Amino acid sequence: MLKNLTHNNPVIRREVEKAVGKEHPFFQRLKMGGTGSQKFVITEASEAIMQLVEKDNSINYAHIEIRPLGIIIRFKSYQETYGLVVPFAQLKLNREPTFVEIASTDFFMKLETLRDEQIDSNFLNRILQKKGANEK
Repeated sequence: MLKNLTHNNPVIRREVEKAVGKEHPFFQRLKMGGTGSQKFVITEASEAIMQLVEKDNSINYAHIEIRPLGIIIRFKSYQETYGLVVPFAQLKLNREPTFVEIASTDFFMKLETLRDEQIDSNFLNRILQKKGANEK
């Protein structure tokens, strides 16, 4: 699901938490080595997302946050912050050395690293481990 996360709307927050869980507690985030990804550039996406990012003439950055039951891919369009909320049950992930493709039932995004950096394999492995643990 695609949500506008700019404002602290309790209804949207509950929907997001129901889909992917609450944010990990501080000490668990430290133990995991962090729950946020490096910065990515959005190069391709489904039509609804591209309509949002094409409104802004600047480079469209995104980052991924791991939650207990899924991930949130956050990006900005103008002054608004949006999140693509993907539960692990719907997550499809394809990774290459310099980009990652993430798909769910209704949306997809292709995210490339900055200046041909390598993708943080440890971070993607944490996503895949959590996905595997949630499928059992």
